[in-house]
Amino acid sequence: MQLKKLMASLGVILCFCTTSSTAVYAEATVPYVDSGISLMYEIADNPVSTLNITNGTAECISSVKGKGAVKITVVQTLQKYWGLWFWEDVDGAEWTRTVERNSISLTNSKSGLDSGKYRVKSVFTLTDQNGKSETITVCSSEQEAS
Repeated sequence: MQLKKLMASLGVILCFCTTSSTAVYAEATVPYVDSGISLMYEIADNPVSTLNITNGTAECISSVKGKGAVKITVVQTLQKYWGLWFWEDVDGAEWTRTVERNSISLTNSKSGLDSGKYRVKSVFTLTDQNGKSETITVCSSEQEAS
């Protein structure tokens, strides 16, 4: 009888863990912007994060235009897939740029990549002429380095 109770308890725990991991995965995909999706922002217009990998070198591109923006900051970070929905920042592959105009484009490269899956995370902070700020995180599609 006690074995049946133990098996039932394990079954409930397994169902709970499966449900929890699904929720975590769904939440992990929120920052991604597919090129076929156009999201609405108050200040930002068309934020883009792009990654191209060739011969172990990553080219990272981040760009955005602002509707009425007077200041834009972008923090661009190359990340490597660690597993289980976790991404690690690559050492020496984070760049920041601030401009006082309504658009920004930032291109950087990182060579000597190990094999694995990579992406570029771009965090844009736009401020309009009234002092209102908007922060947006956009991740590129994943690319393989071999």
